[in-house]
Amino acid sequence: MFNLIKKQKNNLVLIIGFITIFIIFPSKTFAAVLSLDFPNSISKGQKFYLDVLLDTEGKSINSVESNIIFSNEFLTFSGFSAKQSSLPIWVNEPKERNKGTISFSGVIPGGLDRIYDPINPNNKSVPIVRLYFISKKEGLTNIDIGKSLVLQNDGKGTEVAVSVLSKQLEVNQDINRDGATVLAEDTEKPKPFTINILERSVFGKTPKLAVFYAEDENGGIERYEVSIGDLPFEEVSSPVALPYRLFDYPLTARAYDFSGNFREQKVTVSGDSYYGIVTLAIVLTIIVALLKYRSYNKKRKDEKHI
Repeated sequence: MFNLIKKQKNNLVLIIGFITIFIIFPSKTFAAVLSLDFPNSISKGQKFYLDVLLDTEGKSINSVESNIIFSNEFLTFSGFSAKQSSLPIWVNEPKERNKGTISFSGVIPGGLDRIYDPINPNNKSVPIVRLYFISKKEGLTNIDIGKSLVLQNDGKGTEVAVSVLSKQLEVNQDINRDGATVLAEDTEKPKPFTINILERSVFGKTPKLAVFYAEDENGGIERYEVSIGDLPFEEVSSPVALPYRLFDYPLTARAYDFSGNFREQKVTVSGDSYYGIVTLAIVLTIIVALLKYRSYNKKRKDEKHI
């Protein structure tokens, strides 16, 4: 009898232990697989692309965040293609924010589990983004997938367990050794874009803003530069806070792609004449009030002397 009670007590402790583990460390619902697709070998100085793919295991996902790690000794990051991406909204566009690490994140409203490929119906991978590189040194180098986050489209944003498949690249002197696609030099400018001016409110503290966004089909936008009036160009990010000026002035924005091509757009920013008039009126009112006060004091002093 004593042994039976002891056995039941041990079983109870075991069950409670398992329940505690599941509460503290909840299991992810399924595992998604992030992988890289690019040629096994390329020639030195060649521009090539790398596709980041996601196998969702048939589940709908709505958010992806990842880091692609590469060696700056062997490769140079030269942009990305938004056309080859399933992320319609970028939270952070692909960019080398840290040396040798490309970070990006984006969302898919409504979710996505796969893209049907009529040529390869069994292909379950979703293209996340296409990254461009230029090789610069011979040898073997690894391209890895770093810290990543995938969220499920289940109304709760449940985090998905992610497994990653990294890959090795050989850079050699032979031209097009394994039939890798040789990409032509990018000489096209980014697409024309619009500069929108958001006016300041009468009593608000937010300044007047210039808002713009450019696109480039062959590698994305690397940076923006802006010139206000006759001032030299400075690197900026949109939106740009504009200075207070009484009269109209020109604003020029340039969008550069990763190959150095740029598109320039100009707009005339209206001066803050209304605020200038209001400010002038307030200043004049104060001056008149001070003069009247001074005149009143002088008149009182004169009356006392009389």
